[in-house]
Amino acid sequence: MAENGLGARDVVEADGSVDDDRIEYLRAHIEAMRDAVERNGMGVFDYTSWAPIDLVSAGRGGS
Repeated sequence: MAENGLGARDVVEADGSVDDDRIEYLRAHIEAMRDAVERNGMGVFDYTSWAPIDLVSAGRGGS
């Protein structure tokens, strides 16, 4: 695996906070990679998380 991410809509709550599901998603994914290395001896050659611009360009058809 070289890249992943979670496209989620940010919703600003009445108190100004944003419940960002991406944080837990990425945390769980990184922990799974660590487990694959430590428990199963797998190698990780690359990891790149999606950036905000990836989602903008995808939503606009790459333009």
